[in-house]
Amino acid sequence: MSDEPDTQGDHGGGQSGQKQDTPRSGQGGQQTGQPSSAPQDGQPPTQQDGQPRGGQTPGRPANGQSGSGGVDISPVLQEWAKFVTLLFAIGGAGAGLVLLLFDAIDEPLLEASGTGLGGGFGALMYSMIILVVGGLVPVVLAVFLGAYLHEQLRTTDEDPLKVAAAAVGAGVLVAFVLVSFIGTLTIDGASIAFGGVIINGIISALVAAGAAAGGVWTMQNQAP
Repeated sequence: MSDEPDTQGDHGGGQSGQKQDTPRSGQGGQQTGQPSSAPQDGQPPTQQDGQPRGGQTPGRPANGQSGSGGVDISPVLQEWAKFVTLLFAIGGAGAGLVLLLFDAIDEPLLEASGTGLGGGFGALMYSMIILVVGGLVPVVLAVFLGAYLHEQLRTTDEDPLKVAAAAVGAGVLVAFVLVSFIGTLTIDGASIAFGGVIINGIISALVAAGAAAGGVWTMQNQAP
């Protein structure tokens, strides 16, 4: 009995040797041969060329958004600032021109009816108020009225520039005359100078018409 070979031992040894010498299946080889796509050390997954997936450069905002998630408004701000500044510049230039023409023509709006100091001072003070309310303020507003009329008339066959200039000019003339006449009702010792009111009113109307045309031109050529 001692001469019989130990078949179980040989069989077991053969199995153990087979287990040690046999390589793993192809699936295991693929797992060891390919790099893991999982991110390591907190780094995002990258493509073969080293760029992050998604085609975006790190730190650069996409779709015009800033890094904080808001919209980058600097180009929009520049366009609108230029547009609004131009409108106010036209209005300011028109108001300055009105003052120069008033001073050059030197036609009084009110005349003192008495010889006292109170009548002359009151006439001067109210004349300045009429010039500001009836002349300067409407000229500045005329620019924005021109821009508004352009928006209302751009779909019609009428020329917005001519319509705005004529309409605003007529309106400012009427406003100046009404302010001058109604304002004198509360003034003691002064009477209205009809010639001066008409002349100064026409000056204000002409300058306001030009300012309204400037507003239309700005909308046509400089609007964002």
